[in-house]
This record gives sequence, C-alpha cells and structure tokens, in this order.
Amino acid sequence: MAETILITILPFLFIMTVVVTIHEAGHYWVARWLGIKVEEFSIGFGPLLRRDQGKHNLWTIRALPLGGYVRFAETGEKSFRKASGLSRITVAFAGPSFNILASFVFFVAVFYAGLTWSSTTILATVPGSGAQLADIHPGDRIVSINGVAISSVDDLYAASHFGDPDGIDRFQLDRSGSLMELDVLKADGKYGLVFNREHARSDLPKSFVLAMKQMVSASVGIFNIPALVYSMGGNPIEVFSGPVGIAHVTGKAVQSEEALLTVLLLLAHLNLGLALVNLLPVPLFDGGRILLYAIESCVKKPASRSVENALAGISVAVIAFTGILVTWSDLQKIILLSFPTP
Repeated sequence: MAETILITILPFLFIMTVVVTIHEAGHYWVARWLGIKVEEFSIGFGPLLRRDQGKHNLWTIRALPLGGYVRFAETGEKSFRKASGLSRITVAFAGPSFNILASFVFFVAVFYAGLTWSSTTILATVPGSGAQLADIHPGDRIVSINGVAISSVDDLYAASHFGDPDGIDRFQLDRSGSLMELDVLKADGKYGLVFNREHARSDLPKSFVLAMKQMVSASVGIFNIPALVYSMGGNPIEVFSGPVGIAHVTGKAVQSEEALLTVLLLLAHLNLGLALVNLLPVPLFDGGRILLYAIESCVKKPASRSVENALAGISVAVIAFTGILVTWSDLQKIILLSFPTP
C-alpha cells in the first residue's frame, strides 16, 4: 500500500497540481492585467487545508486536488460582471491558452533532451502472424487503418485493442514512397508487428518545429482515435482516461527507464488535453463560457442567474455521468492488465 502511494498517487497528485495551477494561472494573470479584481486563487476543491492573504487576493489550497478555481469580485467597478464581453472572453480563453503554451514548452524540452519512442515504421513481423501473411515488409510505414489516419503509436494501440479482436483491418502503407493497401488479420487483438525504436536529440530550432508537429498530431488524435475505435465496432469511451487511468499511467511513467522525460511528455499531453477539453462548448467549461459571453455581447444583455444555473446543472449531470463511465472503463482496463486472461 505504501509503495502504491509513493509510485502512483503522490506523482499523480503532483502532476495534476502542476497542470491545474498552469490553467488557473492563465485566468488569474490575464484578469489582473485587464483590471478585474481577483478575490481568491485556489488549487483544489472542498475543505480548506491552507490559506494565505496576499496583497491582492486570498491564496488557498483545498483537499481535493483534481481542479481549482479563480474567484472574481462579484460587485463593484472591478467585478467580473462589469468587465466588457471581450475582456471576459479573453479571461476565459487564457486558461486553455496557458495550458497550450505549457504543452509546447514541455514538448520542446522532450525533443531537445531526446527521448526513445516507437515510430509507425515497421521493424519486423512476427512469424505466422496476420502481418506476415499479409506480406507487410520491414521499413513499411503505416499511413491509415480502416481509412483513419495513423500518426502515432497511440493510434496503433487503439486499432489493435478495440473492435473485433480476430477481425480483418484495412491497412494503407507507405512502401518506399509508394502507397499500397493490404488486409491484415488480427489474432487476439494483435497484428504481429514490431516497430522501430528511435532516439533522437534535436537542436532548439528543430525542437520547436517538432513540438508544433506533435501538438497538431496529438490534437487530431484526440478526435481520430475515438473515430477509429467506433469504426471498428468498439466503444469510443474506452479511449479516454479519467483520474484513475491517469494515475495508473503516471505510476508507469515514474517507473520507466527515462522517467523524467516520460513525465515531461505526460505533462505535455495532459496540458494539451485539458486545453482542448476545456474549449468544448459545455457551460461549465471555458468553451461554454466563451460562447455564453459572445452571445451576451451580441444581444447586449447578460444571461440571468436562473439560465446560468440551469445550464450548469445540466453540465454537472452530463460530466458526472461521463466521469462514471470513464472511471469504470479505467478500472476495467487496469483489472484486465493485472489479471490477463489465458
């Protein structure tokens, strides 16, 4: 139990605190810059653990570290409601923007330091596997599976582990610059492929370029992978991870051979994921607030408290239901990994 806390729970709490602090710092500093009064900056929710009254606002740490908030003044000339529509939109967008910037910095650090990773280029095929029988060659690069673009090992994992475990999938390959298509039979969810492991340390300008490319690839993958899983008859919800799944991945990251770089890579992906999810037009998310403030600016009338509360209530119900499904999926995946079937 003590070992589990040290290698899984504590690193998970640290990583989530970093991601949340970056997000809330975006709201905080941009609000201050725009002259909006901040009353409290909190990391975590629930019971108060620590409070410090600063020169400009109250700083608090609360018991549940899976989030945070910035509380603005509700009355007075410097209140959030008195701010212009553009200012409120800017403050709402600042949180995801800081996460995107942090993601870029972490990716640059990873590429500059150099990390060993699996490419989508095939090193070998397992004898007797579907990949060998389909005549896949070493050096082939996977372009798409069932019409869905494959840009990372995560995409390949989704393709092999979801859908019919003994089904046939349509591969598009790049072989020496020429595109070709092959049907590959899975056996117990496996194609029988071995991928190249590459280690490359890039200079700073190239690291910037690679970081941008990786962010685009990861962003597309957030939407591509669920589509790929659905096209193969799987449940798209299984692709996503909640706190349980992230904690499990964090535990694996801190135990990996390149622990520091792997944790930085995880931070890069979590910051990017949080930013994209928060920009969805859901009322409790920043994207929903941006949409609401834009509508208010167009109609020249703020939404009533009752409308805001109703939208928030619906959002809480949807998020809670989705959270339960994702957590259940996380637990199932962890149990299957811990107790594999013969």
